[in-house]
Order: sequence, then structure tokens, then C-alpha cells
Amino acid sequence: MPRSRRVFLTVTALDLLACNLLAALSLSRGIWLLNLPATVTVGRLASIFGGDPAGLVVTMVGGAAIYGWAGARLDRELFARPGAAGPTVRPPSPS
Repeated sequence: MPRSRRVFLTVTALDLLACNLLAALSLSRGIWLLNLPATVTVGRLASIFGGDPAGLVVTMVGGAAIYGWAGARLDRELFARPGAAGPTVRPPSPS
């Protein structure tokens, strides 16, 4: 399995674990805040059409996917092998 896929799955699982822990502690507001990018997009739409419980579930899944994608992208950009496909982070050239 490629490294970026492992990073995606790890970050996604950690976010879902944190959300489930917050839900077990009856801290649903923490879930809304933890996954704020998903809350203001897909979570809001789901809560309009399906109520707050549906919005919360969609927020948890959407937030985990967003953070997983961002983690995998950051991993690819920071730890790419020289000569591999994709962008790499290079130190600034002296002027």
C-alpha cells in the first residue's frame, strides 16, 4: 500500500476515533468544532434536510475525509523522494 494511502487511512481513523470519543462523552459541539470545514459545508446541508443527527454523522465522515486528504497531501509534499512524480519541497535558493 502506498505511503500516502496509509497516511490518509491513519488520519481518517484518528479523526473518527476522536469524534466517537467526543460523542461518548456527550460533547457533540466538540465534533462540530473539530470538523469545522465539513460542518460549514456538507454538515450544514445534511442538517437542513435530515436534522441535526444526520448533520452530525455527515460532519464526522466528511471531516475525517477532509483531514485524511490533507494529511496525505502534506505527506506527499513534505516527504517526496527526489526525482519522484509530484511536487517536492525545496529549500529557497540563495540570492
